Amino acid sequence: MNARVLALAAAGVACTRAIATPEGPSPEDDPVSAVTVPDGGRCGPARANPVAAGFADAGACEGDGAAPEFSPSSPIGVGYPDIPTPLPAHVAFLTFDDGPVAWTDTFLDILASRGVHATFFVNAKGIKGRAGLDGSYTQADGGVRVFRDILRREVDDGHVIGSHTVNHPDLGILTAEQIETELDENELLMNAALVRAGAAPQVLSLFRPPYGSPWFGGAEQDQGPTGDQIVVAEQGSVGRLLPLHGVNVMWTLDSTDSAEWAQGESPGPGYVEIPAPDAPTYEAKMARIKQSVLGAPAVVGGEGVVLLMHDTHNTTRDVLASIIDGLTADGYSFQTIEQYVQARWSRPSLDLAPGPALFSSCVAEKDQGCAAFGAPVGTNRADEVCGRMWLAYEAFGGLSVLGPPAAAPRRSPTTGIVSQPFAHGTLELHPENPAPCNIVLVPQ
Repeated sequence: MNARVLALAAAGVACTRAIATPEGPSPEDDPVSAVTVPDGGRCGPARANPVAAGFADAGACEGDGAAPEFSPSSPIGVGYPDIPTPLPAHVAFLTFDDGPVAWTDTFLDILASRGVHATFFVNAKGIKGRAGLDGSYTQADGGVRVFRDILRREVDDGHVIGSHTVNHPDLGILTAEQIETELDENELLMNAALVRAGAAPQVLSLFRPPYGSPWFGGAEQDQGPTGDQIVVAEQGSVGRLLPLHGVNVMWTLDSTDSAEWAQGESPGPGYVEIPAPDAPTYEAKMARIKQSVLGAPAVVGGEGVVLLMHDTHNTTRDVLASIIDGLTADGYSFQTIEQYVQARWSRPSLDLAPGPALFSSCVAEKDQGCAAFGAPVGTNRADEVCGRMWLAYEAFGGLSVLGPPAAAPRRSPTTGIVSQPFAHGTLELHPENPAPCNIVLVPQ
């Protein structure tokens, strides 16, 4: 992302430089208040992402002739432009990118008034400036609202949150190390914010790449941050890293709200608006967003849609109620992306990626993220190690060190920590801790 441009280049629409953010305070040097390690526990190894043999196309099973639907070029996910997404008819999955910002509270008010749950893909910094989720804005009544409290409200209201990177860069132009940093730091900062706001942390297992890049194209840039010419990474380079973190979520219907900034539009009070000379009026953009959704052939035909919107746009805020009401009148109901994932693959997103059989056509997609012990994969969750927990298990030595699983994993409703017991110890996922203490072993 051109650091202060919030626009997607999907459908070939050119981005326009829209707003300049005011300077804010620098964040604290340490993004977490304290590292959480249980008594007797020890942090994971320095490198907690082992490279698995399954992270390559496994080919078809002998005599099967099948081929994996997902590959390193397009890891397991939703809404790719070249892979049909089987969506339930008359169901809309509302998704919002780039927040929270000053308008997000009103988005949440509208969703609550209509009993709708959505999925929010969050940047820990991005448009919020250097202070990120620890920053704030002044409300019309003079009160101060801190962004981390809005993030907590999203969770408390029953919405699903996912990762959208720290700074909203185009992943297609970053190195592997930079991509990993954008993903790891975003999870850490989001969870540090949740903890500071009094909420339980959570592992972020849904991810949306900024601009949809490299699958939908990327930001319009000629030079990198150092002035060097950009070398666009291969799609597979990004795709091989995303499964280490979770399910990749794209979209099937673009509301067009990020195509440009209208006259009088901004992501919040205190921003300087710099609309293009030919920017549409505020009212014209609202009308276009509404028509782009309710008039879309997929919606007219009653198809399921994953709808891309942004809570950084007050035009979207002001048209959201009529979009929800229009979809409802057309017979639509609303679900979150996590609900879709569990319905499609019969597993939570936390289980799906990564895994020892990723991209293997010899294993059902829903089971590719799991290793089984004592029973065939997919038959008993207590005999399996899946997804991010599988990464932690392998990092600590796997079967030879920890032994087989003793029970299914669980997420504590009070601490948010995901844990799974094994024969020789219990593994805990601590997304509020920096690596290597984001995975902890508590020996027997």
